[in-house]
Amino acid sequence: DLPYKLQVDQSGKHVQLSKSKGRPKGGQAEVLMISGCKDDQTSADVSAGSMGVAKAAGAMTTAFRHCVTPTITVHDLVLSMRDYLQRNSYEQVPQMSSEQYINLESSFVAYSPQGTGEPSSRDLSFAVAPHP
Repeated sequence: DLPYKLQVDQSGKHVQLSKSKGRPKGGQAEVLMISGCKDDQTSADVSAGSMGVAKAAGAMTTAFRHCVTPTITVHDLVLSMRDYLQRNSYEQVPQMSSEQYINLESSFVAYSPQGTGEPSSRDLSFAVAPHP
C-alpha cells in the first residue's frame, strides 16, 4: 500500500488525507493512484450505451473521463468523480493514494507534490486504458 491516502466520505462532500502509521519512509516516486472504490466495496462496470459510453467500461474510469480537465485540482477531481458516480446511482467511492504527500490544491494534470502550484519538471502523465 502507498502511505498517503486521500479518502472521500460516503456523502462525497468531504475528503480526508491520512498517512499510514508505522510505515518506513518510501521512495521518491511521484505517483498518484486512483482506485475505483474503497477496500470494502466492489468497482462497478458501466454497460455499453449507459452514462454516455459506446462500449462497456469501468464506472470510475467513466467518471474520470467526464471530470478531468486541464485545470482541475486533485481535490476537485476526486469530489467531482464521487458526485458523478452518485448522480448515476453508483455506490462506489473512488480513493487516491500516493508515495508522497498529496497536494490537494495542485492541478491534477500538471501535478506538483511540493505545494508550489507550479508544475514539476515532469508533468503527471495519465492514460485511460480501454476496458477489456
